[in-house]
Amino acid sequence: MLSRRSVRIKVIQHLYMMDRDCDLSKEDCIKSYNHAIEQVFNLYLYNLYILMRVAEMSIEDKKKRDGKYIKKEEDQAFRARLYNNPLILSLAKNAFFQEKIKENFFEEKANEDIIKRIYKSFALSPFYKDYVYSGDKISDIDALLELYRYCRKDEYFGEMMEDYAYHWLDDKSLIIGAVKKAIKELPVQSEDLKKQYPEKDKVNDFGLVLLKDALERQEEVNTIIKPVVENWEMDRLAIMDLILLRLGTIEFLGFESIHTHVTIVEYVELAKLYSTERSKKFVNGVLDKVLNVLEEKGEITKVMKNA
Repeated sequence: MLSRRSVRIKVIQHLYMMDRDCDLSKEDCIKSYNHAIEQVFNLYLYNLYILMRVAEMSIEDKKKRDGKYIKKEEDQAFRARLYNNPLILSLAKNAFFQEKIKENFFEEKANEDIIKRIYKSFALSPFYKDYVYSGDKISDIDALLELYRYCRKDEYFGEMMEDYAYHWLDDKSLIIGAVKKAIKELPVQSEDLKKQYPEKDKVNDFGLVLLKDALERQEEVNTIIKPVVENWEMDRLAIMDLILLRLGTIEFLGFESIHTHVTIVEYVELAKLYSTERSKKFVNGVLDKVLNVLEEKGEITKVMKNA
C-alpha cells in the first residue's frame, strides 16, 4: 500500500522530530517510525470499520420503521440492504478483522454521533433510496463505493480520522485507494486484508535502512554536502532542506536499484511540499552538484536504469 514516496515522508518526519526534540534517542526514533508504519495499516482497517458501522445503521433504521404504529409504504418496503449483504457481512464475520477492531480499540475511538449523522444524511440521498427500493439495479459494491465517497465528503469524518492518526492527511490518498480496492474485492478473506500491510522491501529494506543511515552517517554525509553548498554555513540551512539533502545523498550512495535521477526528482517534489518556496531550486541544484562530485570520485554504483 505504501509507495516509496510515502516511506520517504515518514523518514523525513522522524528526522525532523529528532532535530526538534533533543531528548529523543535514535532508538526512540526508529521505534516511532515502525509504529507509524503499523498505524498506516491500522488506519486502512479503521476506514473499513467506519464504513461497516455506517452501513450497520441501516439495521437500526429498519427497527425504527418496523416499530412505527402507522407505517408508510416506504417503511414496509425498506430493507437494511446496506448492511445485510454478502460484502459487509464478510467484514463483520471476519475473524482477523474483528481481532484488529478489539486490538486497536476501534469501537472506543469511533464517534457514534458522527456515524449516525453520516448514515442519516446518506439515507436522504436519491442514490440510497434507489439502492434500497429499486430491486437489485444498483450493486452492493457500487452502493458501498458511494457510501465511502459520502463519508469522505463529511468534514467530521476527516476529523475522526485525524483524531485516530495524526498522519491521516499525509496518507489519505493511499488509504482511500486501498479502501476502494478492498470494496471492489469484497467479500473478503483474512488474507485479502493482510495483503495491504506495507511491503517489507519498502518499509524495512528501503525506509528503515534510509532512516538508520541518516541517523548514523550524519557527519559523514555533511562533509560531502558542505563543500557544495556555496556561501552557506551548514547551521544556517533550513533544517528541512538539510534533511532532504542528506537523504538524497544517502540514496545516491547506498541504494543501487534507485536511479539517481529518480532520487533528485523525488526530493525536489518533497521540497515543494514540506519546505520553503525557494527550496525546490536549492535542493535540485545542490543534489545535482553532489551527484557530479560523487560520480567523479567513482562512488556511485547503480544496477538498473529505473526504479
